[in-house]
Amino acid sequence: MKYREFILLAFILAFFYNCATSSRVERMKDLEDIKNSQLDKSSFSTNTITMWRGNNMHNFYGTGEIPDKPKVLWKFKTGQYLEKRKNRIWEGTGWSGQMSKYGKYVYAPSVDGTLYCFNFFTGKMVWTFKAKNSIKSSVCVYKDKIYFGSRDDHFYCLNRTDGKLLWKLKTKADVDSSACVYMGNLYVGTEDGRLLCLDPDKGTIKWKRFTDGSIESSPCVYKDFVLISSFGGRLYCINKDTGKLKWTFKTGDDTDSSTVIYDKKIYLGCENGKVFCLTLEGKKVWEFKAEKGVWGTPALKNGKVYIGSHDKYFYCLDAQKGEVLWKFKAGDGIWGSANVIKDKVIFGSIDGKLYCLDTGKGILKWKFDTGGAIFSSPIVIDGIIYIGSRNGYIWALIEEKYIGS
Repeated sequence: MKYREFILLAFILAFFYNCATSSRVERMKDLEDIKNSQLDKSSFSTNTITMWRGNNMHNFYGTGEIPDKPKVLWKFKTGQYLEKRKNRIWEGTGWSGQMSKYGKYVYAPSVDGTLYCFNFFTGKMVWTFKAKNSIKSSVCVYKDKIYFGSRDDHFYCLNRTDGKLLWKLKTKADVDSSACVYMGNLYVGTEDGRLLCLDPDKGTIKWKRFTDGSIESSPCVYKDFVLISSFGGRLYCINKDTGKLKWTFKTGDDTDSSTVIYDKKIYLGCENGKVFCLTLEGKKVWEFKAEKGVWGTPALKNGKVYIGSHDKYFYCLDAQKGEVLWKFKAGDGIWGSANVIKDKVIFGSIDGKLYCLDTGKGILKWKFDTGGAIFSSPIVIDGIIYIGSRNGYIWALIEEKYIGS
């Protein structure tokens, strides 16, 4: 065989091998995620994002590379929900509104009152579930079930493959908090001020703990305790098995930011603009003050804290001292939480843009204009970014060179 003919044959074989490999990728996703997950006991995986901020400690942000040149893989326009008493139209995704992915499915909560299930790569709709009001919480995946709350005063459990209702729990107020299943118990907060511990299979209440205000933050579970913050301006540390109070820390204002455990310390933000670092016993290590409020949950990586504020600035702080290492000014306030992988960090702004910065010095690498205010938080799975905005669109972005491949 001549050299040119050999090269041509090798190219053809490689082409068909890549096609076959691509066709197997989707079929293998379920198996990969199951193999690398903790879903037999808890609602998190090491290979995908199955709950708010990735795991029980809120410190896992995704897999693959954040794209250098993102392009639209697919996008979807949600419906609308009319809030009659305020004559207000809701569409797209809201705060916190992070998507979750398991196997070949992406689950997207929308403030139009619909939970959408899409094929992760094509964006084809698989099924939908309609609540009676907006859905602001993020989806939690556990075994064959998914969980989320709604502003219709219910907490829902669905079959994750077909979206059929398995059970629902009536609450006394909105459920914006996102659930966490840890060692067989499900934890979620409600806006009537209760932290609930539920049986994840039946939805029955094992115990409940009242706080001094509505809860919009999401529970962080570590060792033998649960951390939750509330409107009353306190962070609560509660025994995860009994619901007994261990200690509280006064934040000084409404605290919708969820707590993060990183390097055996606690991090959280507050609507008074403060970001706190605490010991596991609730003693303050340091605090940082932005010019305006903080709604997002801190992201921590390689000894750095990444957090945005309504003052339009995105801050990078030293995790040990709380000192500002650098800051970047966006076009408007930043309510969502950041996603940091390797040397890049991404976050959305109310100006409608998704920003990507270098983690070293905060230099802008790119920005993507969604055309609508971003209150929700992005995830990155296998190099694909999933994000929604308030103009009704849900986006999947991928590296430019992979478009059409």
